[in-house]
Amino acid sequence: MFKCKLLLILMVFFTISSAFATTPDEALGKLLKGNKQYVSGKFAKPDKKQEEKARAKNVAAGQKPFAAILGCSDSRAPLERMFNVGVGDIFVVRTAGNTAGVDQTASLEFAVDALKVPLVLVLGHTKCGAVAAAVSHAKLPGALGELMSSFKPLTEKTDMLPENSRVSQGEILNVERVVEELGKNEVLAKAISEGKLKVVGGLYHIESGKVTFIGQ
Repeated sequence: MFKCKLLLILMVFFTISSAFATTPDEALGKLLKGNKQYVSGKFAKPDKKQEEKARAKNVAAGQKPFAAILGCSDSRAPLERMFNVGVGDIFVVRTAGNTAGVDQTASLEFAVDALKVPLVLVLGHTKCGAVAAAVSHAKLPGALGELMSSFKPLTEKTDMLPENSRVSQGEILNVERVVEELGKNEVLAKAISEGKLKVVGGLYHIESGKVTFIGQ
């Protein structure tokens, strides 16, 4: 009887584990599918409170997101909605200009090392105020001034571009530089080398709601 119960427990455990198992490409596919649903209007309604409440209760024992997203803090870029996902689906890190400082990088390390997410998406967006300020060399007070200094690798590139394209091109270049920086991180680089992780970039188009994946 004991052996039968043990076998049943193991079967349930491996079934749950396999259900959670997601490859980097599968995770990317889920995000792409969710965004297509969002753009077409077939997205989750925010008034389904009972469903969200039940889901929150189900994941209370532990989280198992299938992707981590480093996005901008802009209120016009609703990460869960644009990918049509719910509570517990994605691990979200947000900061102005989707930059990867110490806090943001550490959060992503946790997502990869502890939560085993197979995908990190660096997501910029159109009409980004942080990028616009950086490429125009805006002089800002306080911590904002310190943030602007972190964009120096970006402005070195955008300074060589025609002025009328610096912001739009800067939004893409900014995503690419953060992807490159994260790819050199010790924790993330190890997972990448083992085939357990992909770090990719994307751009959210505010007016259409569409996400385009950079370099994919």
